[in-house]
Amino acid sequence: MLIIGAVVFQSRTRWREGMSLDDYLDQAGGVIENGDRNRTVVTYPNQDRQRSSKFLFFRSDPGVEPGSTISVPLKEPREGGGISVDQLLTRTLSIATILVAIESLRR
Repeated sequence: MLIIGAVVFQSRTRWREGMSLDDYLDQAGGVIENGDRNRTVVTYPNQDRQRSSKFLFFRSDPGVEPGSTISVPLKEPREGGGISVDQLLTRTLSIATILVAIESLRR
């Protein structure tokens, strides 16, 4: 089996009965920060492909068979310069901290 793409350690490993897609990704060190876990693709030895899918909070992963290749793509860049919720929260808290500091200096 081959584990490639946006993982910490791209590697070859042996197929083991009962291991899930998450188990194999963990064995490769996990998905890197800008890896898109929700679009992971399993390519089977006969070249059929299946992709992970997500609906709300539920993810459905394809099974892994002997000789499969697991590929984790990078997240696609956002269009229009959008920012993530984390970035928005960080910027909001920074501005609030500055405003509190300025207010305390005025007193």
